[in-house]
Amino acid sequence: MKQKTKSLIKFVLVFYFLLIIAVHAQEEQIIFVIDKMKEAYLEINDMRCLFIKRITKQGKEFPETSIIFKFKRNPETIFLEYLNPHKGRKCLFIKGENDNKMIVRPDSFWHFMEIKMNPLDKRAMEEDLDPITKMGFKSIIKVVEEWYQKSLTNPLILVDFKKDFIEDDILAYRLHIEEKNSSNFLLLLINKQTFLPYKFQYNYDSNCAIYMFNNVSKNCNLRDEDFEL
Repeated sequence: MKQKTKSLIKFVLVFYFLLIIAVHAQEEQIIFVIDKMKEAYLEINDMRCLFIKRITKQGKEFPETSIIFKFKRNPETIFLEYLNPHKGRKCLFIKGENDNKMIVRPDSFWHFMEIKMNPLDKRAMEEDLDPITKMGFKSIIKVVEEWYQKSLTNPLILVDFKKDFIEDDILAYRLHIEEKNSSNFLLLLINKQTFLPYKFQYNYDSNCAIYMFNNVSKNCNLRDEDFEL
């Protein structure tokens, strides 16, 4: 009987020891990937991609939107050209210029106008959960890192990490972080080749945003005219 008890205790101790090693190894892998994402972002002077977003706001689902997304680091510039829907709509934000407001060229009949608008204006946020200034890699990486750091001290935040996840024929790291006993979560797929976000999704209450960055071309020497409205 004593021998069986000793064997059971030994088994439990070994199990917990291996579990601690596995958790520590996962933490190191996640921190490594987050650090590599930061490095990859800092290497970008400019970029363009096909940006796909799907938004559900207060339970209302909006159509999938395709946008040409352009970014320049100096000065920090974000340019959106809508393809479908709202074809012809263009938005430009240059940090520190235009009173830190974005310039919008509407679609439809009013396409000849240029409207100055606060990125958080009700009209600007009508079909969005994030302003134009929060849709890029920098903000996504920051949000993911903040959630992960919270998970290290909060047992109600659960983390699932996969090193080799394939979606749309892209090999990616998959990081899923969720709040226990709620519908709130975030999901990030990181392209293993570039260490840049490929797909980002978050859900809270009755709101959900999905952002996808396709055909990313970085450091392509975009000119000023590439950001013209």
